[in-house]
Amino acid sequence: MKKVLLLNPPGKKPYLRDYYCSLISKGGFIWHPLDLTVLSGILSSNFEIKVIDALVQKMSPEECYQEILKIRPQTIIFLSGAVSWEEDKKFFKKIKEKQKIQLIGTGDLFLFNSESLLKKHKFLDAIILDFTSSEIVDFLAGKKEIFKDLVYRKRDRIVSNKKSSKKKNIFSLPSPRLDLFPLNRYRCPVTKFNPFATVIISLNCPYHCRFCTYGNLDFKWREVENIIEELVYIHSLGIKEVRFKDNTFGANRNQVWELCQKMIKNKFNFYWSCSSRVDVLDEALLKLMKQSGCHTIQFGVESGNQKILDNYNKGFTLEQVRKTFALCRKLGIQTMAHFILGLPGENEETVLETINLAKELKCDFAAFNIASPRIGTDLRKEAIKKKWLASSDLSKTDSSLTYPIIKTKELSQEKLWALRNKAIREFYFRPSYIMKKILRLNSFYELGILSRQAFLLFSSIFKKGIKQ
Repeated sequence: MKKVLLLNPPGKKPYLRDYYCSLISKGGFIWHPLDLTVLSGILSSNFEIKVIDALVQKMSPEECYQEILKIRPQTIIFLSGAVSWEEDKKFFKKIKEKQKIQLIGTGDLFLFNSESLLKKHKFLDAIILDFTSSEIVDFLAGKKEIFKDLVYRKRDRIVSNKKSSKKKNIFSLPSPRLDLFPLNRYRCPVTKFNPFATVIISLNCPYHCRFCTYGNLDFKWREVENIIEELVYIHSLGIKEVRFKDNTFGANRNQVWELCQKMIKNKFNFYWSCSSRVDVLDEALLKLMKQSGCHTIQFGVESGNQKILDNYNKGFTLEQVRKTFALCRKLGIQTMAHFILGLPGENEETVLETINLAKELKCDFAAFNIASPRIGTDLRKEAIKKKWLASSDLSKTDSSLTYPIIKTKELSQEKLWALRNKAIREFYFRPSYIMKKILRLNSFYELGILSRQAFLLFSSIFKKGIKQ
């Protein structure tokens, strides 16, 4: 049986580079490499699957290379991303020089540049464009030549089906091989128990925010019975916590309503969290989510200024933001608000409006990210066209720790970074906030997570950021 290695490669920094996104973890938290966990289920019936998560296992490149030699796979499917590609490509080029191994990549870097990257880098054999697609099985088995979800090298030419029709809205997945992954090593700031499982019930997003990649990709969702099969498997492993990693949990309201009802009926008693939008979750749905085990919801709020929200096509109002956060507080659901600082049109006054909104919402967590012209976004196209960029190198854009790359008329890069640090200080180091977090602690695991967050947040406000 053909041996396939699923590899999250080593890195000098704590890279998060799965599900068409790549950044440096702000708190050193690293969670399951979703592309690889999904692929482990898709491939396991036809191939012998091995897994190395060199990043979370803190392997050096040489240690990882020696592990690969021991496994002796015919194929390696690996994660990469714009934030780590310069490092990753050196590692895989070395592997290709030393061994005859088929190398297949997946990640944000490849989605919009697949053909050019295959032409430029001879060590690459293929690129996966949709990690939920079962086409990889036929490709590895050599059963056909034209694929909608893969681009590959065949001798001296690149084979790509650019004229593929729109995909079906509904998909299903086999349960992943979580037993192959080092589950106890993964950490997420909003989970309450370890180990936890990461699950998707949909792929991409039906909304079209101009700074986000996911709205430019096909949105599709899983049938509820298929999700329940995976949850039954997770429950059988004794796992108490589930992290739903959908971009917009609740975008398909009927799906989520049925899912929550069946989670209650099956008595899973999971503790779970998700990400959503303030305009898709109403009180009735929030109550059902809470009843089925939801303890935390992450929302992309982005800005405290309505004009900026409108300019970047968020599609909701600040009043809706306030209403939904109030509902979550009323129902006892924790919230995390994500904000973007430095979008074109931003000035010091609008940043202060965002900081004040974060405090007003009384959310349990807040992430203050720097605007980043990500691959595949309208923001990137606009920034290049209007020459808003402070650097010509767009290969490593990252919204978490990277120094501002977009120039605005109103804010210098130094001023924006100072305002980012001000946001962290004013939100997290309020005595009332600190006391609330301490009083809500329920376990030593949560205490460890909180202590780590506090240390890393305190350290981050003294850093100058990672310049491009």
